[in-house]
Amino acid sequence: MPAKQPTHAFDPKPVLDLIASIEADLQRLKGLVEQQVEKFDPANPHNKAPDGKLTEEGVEVLLPHVRRGPSRAIRWRSR
Repeated sequence: MPAKQPTHAFDPKPVLDLIASIEADLQRLKGLVEQQVEKFDPANPHNKAPDGKLTEEGVEVLLPHVRRGPSRAIRWRSR
């Protein structure tokens, strides 16, 4: 039995154009969000290697915090 042919023609160009437009918007949004992420964010997962050790960037992030000393919360709990 031969395969049935569609009864109407489907033009994929508008759908592909819409997808391209959405992808461009998402890339622009991603760029805006990435600009707002603070480079030295201690919670940034790029500061830790998969083995749990600090990356070079992680050391750069942690060092100023260590030099400042314990936070007020840690000092309060240690009383």
